[in-house]
Amino acid sequence: MRHRRDVVNRTVLIVLGLLLLAAGGYALLRSYGAFGSDQAEEMLLVDDVHDWVRRNDDWFWPVAGVVAALVAFAALRWLWAQRPIPMPNDDLVYQAEDGSTVVRSSVLSDAVEDELKHDQLVEEVRVGIEQDSDATVLVTQLAVRDGTHVAAVADDIVRPAVRHCSEATGRPASARVILEYSENHRMVR
Repeated sequence: MRHRRDVVNRTVLIVLGLLLLAAGGYALLRSYGAFGSDQAEEMLLVDDVHDWVRRNDDWFWPVAGVVAALVAFAALRWLWAQRPIPMPNDDLVYQAEDGSTVVRSSVLSDAVEDELKHDQLVEEVRVGIEQDSDATVLVTQLAVRDGTHVAAVADDIVRPAVRHCSEATGRPASARVILEYSENHRMVR
């Protein structure tokens, strides 16, 4: 899903960039007389369009304002959709009689991410840490190859990482997996 969103973003931005570059280049070249000195002195809009806008300015400018507002709203919605979803980051606190020890969640999540991203089926991974009473919950967002069975994700990818996390922290661990499929690869087990 993230990959598809990235491709759409790149395509839209390239098309918009090329259109704006062409329009800006044309206006700049025209203003410097590249198409003749007469065109450099003329208005950018042809007389018919300029007259039409002037004749219909009672409704044209409100409609143009509404269209501009809709474009701005669509741009804000698009920007909002691009924001990264924050992962939980609860630090591990080990209580003892003589004080407590804090293990930063970023250290543990980085270690789990490193383990998961080396699996051949995993395309992309993000891990967050949540504390649930006395257990550690690995909130894992995985993008795997299209066609990968859920059982393979649970048994071959996530379960060993949960076991290693439990061994490293000395606490019970579990995982909550957010699974996405990448459409770039052929079907795998």
